[in-house]
Amino acid sequence: MVSRVSHITALNYFLSAGIRELSISNLDCRLLIAFAVSYWRMS
Repeated sequence: MVSRVSHITALNYFLSAGIRELSISNLDCRLLIAFAVSYWRMS
């Protein structure tokens, strides 16, 4: 349960960082999301 909570915390941190990057550079965020989705589908 602790590992699950830490995983969710890491996910929330990643999402908030992604949102911050989105406000800075929309293109970079799109590339990051596309890479994450393709990596998730491969695994």
